Amino acid sequence: MVSAYNHFLNLPKETVILCVQGAGAAKGEFYGLPSPFIRIAHRVFKKKKIIIKGVINKKILEIFNILDKETIKSHIGRGIGIKIAIQDKLLLGPGEIMATPKFVLFGNPEAKRVIIIKDKSIAEIIYETLEIIFDALEEKGSFDLNQYLKELIKI
Repeated sequence: MVSAYNHFLNLPKETVILCVQGAGAAKGEFYGLPSPFIRIAHRVFKKKKIIIKGVINKKILEIFNILDKETIKSHIGRGIGIKIAIQDKLLLGPGEIMATPKFVLFGNPEAKRVIIIKDKSIAEIIYETLEIIFDALEEKGSFDLNQYLKELIKI
């Protein structure tokens, strides 16, 4: 899993990663990826100003209640734009899609399974499709995860 997610650390500055993540995927990442790797990834994303724009279910926020304070702190300050999905049964599973114009990651972190597609034509169509979904949710507004985490750990 680390080698797959490592692809994101080599992205150029100011890349936008589009993501749809199930609540189970977030939990799977925190249990499946070593904490030092997660913290390093957050540092790289901040330094390179890599932005993650994603659609999630509000239930995903529960994972932060069981994380250690250092891991939560490492999240704060990253460039993110999050749309909260409807709070019903949408996006609760363990799967995720993370796309850049150059490659796409399909993952099930809970099962420690990841597929990377590096075909640029496929990556572009998936990226553009996720862009359409993200833009369609524009009227929902964004959720400020950075502010939520600051309040969670009282910074």
